[in-house]
Parts: sequence; C-alpha cells; structure tokens
Amino acid sequence: MYRSPVAIQSADTHVSDPGIPTARWLLTVWGHAPAAFVLIGGLAGGLAWGTIARLWMRFISTNVEFTWGGTLFIVIGFGIAGLAQSGAYLGRRANLARPAMTAVRVVAVIALLPLGVAAGASMFPTIILASLALTHHTWPRWLRGIVAAVALVPAVATALSFFDDLPLMRAVIAVIWFLAIYAGIIWAARFSLGPQLDGWRLPMAVRVLGVVALAPLILLAILITIDLRSNG
Repeated sequence: MYRSPVAIQSADTHVSDPGIPTARWLLTVWGHAPAAFVLIGGLAGGLAWGTIARLWMRFISTNVEFTWGGTLFIVIGFGIAGLAQSGAYLGRRANLARPAMTAVRVVAVIALLPLGVAAGASMFPTIILASLALTHHTWPRWLRGIVAAVALVPAVATALSFFDDLPLMRAVIAVIWFLAIYAGIIWAARFSLGPQLDGWRLPMAVRVLGVVALAPLILLAILITIDLRSNG
C-alpha cells in the first residue's frame, strides 16, 4: 500500500510547500505512483535536466568545445543522480528501517558526485550545504543560517563571473538559467540529504562531530569562491 507524501517520514514538506493546491495535487499523485513509474520518472527527469544543463554550458561558453563524450558524461551523470534520488524518495515513502534507509541515502549521495566533476566542482559544496540547510529544521537557526550563507557564496561568485565574460543581456539570461538548474538539483537532493524523521536522534557527541564535519565543505566553498573571483 502506498503512502501519501504527508506520511513520508522525511521528504520535508517545508521545501515542497504542499499548501499550494497544484503542488499538493502533484505530490499526492506522485505519492501513489507505482515504484517503477517513480524510478523511470527520476531517470527521465535527470536526463532531461542534464540536457538542459549541457545546453546552458554551451550558451555560456566563449570558446566552443563540443564533444559527444563530454556531453554523454554530463547527461548520463544527471540521469543517474535523478534515478538515485527517486530511489531515496521511494525508501522514505516505504518507511524503510533506519539501517536500510541509511544505505539507500548513502548510495543516493554518492550518485550526486558526477555533478561535481570538472566545471561542476565549483557548485558541489552549494548542492550539499544548501540541501542540508533547507531540510534540517531541527538544527539551530544560527547554524542553518551559516550553512545557507556559505552555500550561497560559490553561487554568487559563479553568477558574477558571467558578467566578466559575457555581454550584459546574455549574462543575465545565463544567471537565471544557472539558478533554475541548481534549484532543481538541490530540490532533488533533499531526498538523500534530508533527515530521517523517525523519532530517533543521534547522540550529542555524534551530532557535534557531524557539525565539525561540515567545516571541510565550508572551507572548500570559500576557497572555490576566492579562486573564481581571482581568475575573474
């Protein structure tokens, strides 16, 4: 028996805003869709998003370098990521036990790694940090604020770099397109990076270590930003 999204134990409803009638209807339909349909939808959505991302890369390029190998890597990488996030969604919908759901989430996070290869490396910290900040509502506000602010830093630096290389109108379009692409990625990543709301809480020592573990990502985001602006 399939559960409605309201009963899904952690696909955070704050992000999806089910209060909007259309969004609520879509979530209800998706919450009752067969697992195979969800997986195929995730794969197809990922492939489509990868195609859109590849077209955007072509749009912002000032030195056209087109290879089928590179294009396939990008599109297939997005497809795998979409498929994996759909699997994480299904695990949450089925209320998998914590050990099984943790394994699914780890695999789904690993599937995001191709999105951080080559040119995508500068935005990978943003994907992880923004997803964590948006979904972990039990974190202190100050911590979520810091994580969200640091997540924005590489995105802002990347957006500003378009104005260094492109004509004004083209740069504006590139920024809007860029934000839409990564908003979609972060929305999908919440299924693997969002908390598992089953009432269990990590011991305090482990939670402190988890916060400390964010430091390398935060440092990486800052270093990427410095590099982007110094080369801009």
